Amino acid sequence: VLFRRGETTYTLNWLPIGGFVRLEGEEGESLDKRAFINQRLRTRLWILLAGVIINFLIAWVIFTLIAFAAEPTWKVRLRTVMDDSPAAVAGLVGGEYLRTEEVEIRDERGRPTGETRSIDIYDDSGDLIVAIDGQEFPVFDDLLTADTSGRIAPIAYLAERPGQEVELTVEHADGSAETVEATLRSAEEIAQNLGALGFTQNSPDYGSRSNGLVESIGIGLEQTLTASTLILRGLGEFIVSIFAPPEDDAPSPISGPVGIVSVIGVVRDSLPPVFMLFFVGLLSANLAIINALPFPPLDGGRVTMALLQAVSRNGISPAAERMVYLTGFVLLMMLLVWVTISDISNLAA
Repeated sequence: VLFRRGETTYTLNWLPIGGFVRLEGEEGESLDKRAFINQRLRTRLWILLAGVIINFLIAWVIFTLIAFAAEPTWKVRLRTVMDDSPAAVAGLVGGEYLRTEEVEIRDERGRPTGETRSIDIYDDSGDLIVAIDGQEFPVFDDLLTADTSGRIAPIAYLAERPGQEVELTVEHADGSAETVEATLRSAEEIAQNLGALGFTQNSPDYGSRSNGLVESIGIGLEQTLTASTLILRGLGEFIVSIFAPPEDDAPSPISGPVGIVSVIGVVRDSLPPVFMLFFVGLLSANLAIINALPFPPLDGGRVTMALLQAVSRNGISPAAERMVYLTGFVLLMMLLVWVTISDISNLAA
């Protein structure tokens, strides 16, 4: 116990597994008329779902603010331009060659394979494609999709339009900008990995754009719903992996505290600050969905138990209800330990 203020007792627990509020009468009977157990079903459901709703709203607000103030967009920096390619015909230029380096080849989990390859290093003086056909491409739209092709949105946009003429908005190394037209390669040439325009790219650059308030609210809601869908898909894949482990030793589709801290470190050190804000919104949306699952002792599990009590006219005894919550808590702790071990194994690999 830390201290008491009014009728509320504030505590610091041994296990740092998150904050919670324990209401009078939440665990069983109480003579206090204000106790949770003595409230109407509708009131209890609103109380139980309050955390889920707040987490969802926090994600919505964060995604809305990002869209309204500074939504990151892709900028494609040209590294090299192939001879006689559509990019060369359009007058686009790549960067200046600096040196050749030997780099380690890593697998899909980022682990060194023991092999190396030589790559040519170019500077960032190449042209920068900031828009195609007047369209900018939000970065977070890519992060919230399940596309496994590895292509960012502007590259995918070009690959999906073989033989068509596109209008490129280009920024040059001297700061000037112009719009150029280019006719993309045929589907056969694109299938041969020649590229729709015929260039290689450096690491992506990021621009930003602002949207109107009403549009930003819509973008924020859409991204919150999409983030919620992603966590459900990840949970589905995780459940499947429990009963049918992947043969290729693929990483778990969900992460625990250790994995989340690792991701936070990468986001903080290598990406603009707005990406950290986006990650907070993503976590909040995930928490909303996790807490809404009908599994005790999560909020969704308590909602399910309240509905069962109403249907059975309080036919479930307080002792049986506590046993259900205790069993669910033990299973959740076992899952947390398992996921944490998996996170540590992934980091050590």
